Amino acid sequence: MAGTISRLPDVGWMLRPLTRIPGVRHAVVVSEDGLRMGHDSAEGLAGDVPELTVAEAESLAAACA
Repeated sequence: MAGTISRLPDVGWMLRPLTRIPGVRHAVVVSEDGLRMGHDSAEGLAGDVPELTVAEAESLAAACA
């Protein structure tokens, strides 16, 4: 029996306002079991981590679990 793969819901609407707060660089939505459900970075960032990658966001999510 073949399973169905479903897409995660778009959580960008939750993250965009957070990344517009002064001083906030990145936002990650984490499920109860520590999986990354979504992430976003503020626009126009410079420095060591200008944009959070999927791998970095998953690592942060796991650390929060």
